[in-house]
Amino acid sequence: MESFKPISSDNLFEFLNFASKLKELKRTGWIKSGIPNPESVADHSFRVALLVLFFDPKEINQEKAMKMGLIHDLGESIIGDITPFDGVTQMEKKERESKAFEKIKETINNQLGQELFDLWLEFEEGKSPEAQLIQQLDKFEMIKTAFEYEIQSFKNSQKKLDPLESFFETTKGFFTNKLIQKWDQDLRKKREEFWKEKRKDQK
Repeated sequence: MESFKPISSDNLFEFLNFASKLKELKRTGWIKSGIPNPESVADHSFRVALLVLFFDPKEINQEKAMKMGLIHDLGESIIGDITPFDGVTQMEKKERESKAFEKIKETINNQLGQELFDLWLEFEEGKSPEAQLIQQLDKFEMIKTAFEYEIQSFKNSQKKLDPLESFFETTKGFFTNKLIQKWDQDLRKKREEFWKEKRKDQK
C-alpha cells in the first residue's frame, strides 16, 4: 500500500479556498424563488452529511456516506450552482463538474484527492447504497429547507412567500429508502396542516 503523502501548506490553503467559496455561494434555487439571504451550498452539504447519522451503521457505511455528503457539491466552488432550469444539459453539467473535481483532486495531490474524486463519481453514478442514500438525502434536505423558508416568511415582517410548491412536486415519489419515505410523508403532512391553517387565517 502506498504510504500516506501529507498535503503541502500551499495546496491545503488552495483547497480551503474552494471550501470557502461554498460558504459564500448561495443556492440558486432559493435565489430564483425570492428567498432573502438564502442558505449557502456549504450549509446544505453540512446538513446532508449530518442526516447520515440517523441511519443504521450495520446497513450503511456511515463514514463513506458522510464524506460523500460533505463533498458531493464541492465542484460547484468552481462551476457555480447549476439548476435544471439554467439551460445546461445533465451531461454538460457532469462534464463541467468532473473537470472542476479534477482540479480539486490535483490540488490535494495525494490519496485523499483521488478518494474524494472517486466518491463524487460514485455519487453521480448512484450505484452504491451510500450514493443512493446521499442522492435521496440531497433532495430531502432541500424540501425540509423549503418548508422552513415557508414558515419563516410568516414569522418575519417581510412579504409572505408563495408556497414553494415546485420543490415538493419535483420530489414527489422520488424517495425509495423506507426511513426517508417516512420523513417525507410526515413533512408533507405537517406542511399541508401549516398551509391549511394559514389560508384559514387569511380569509
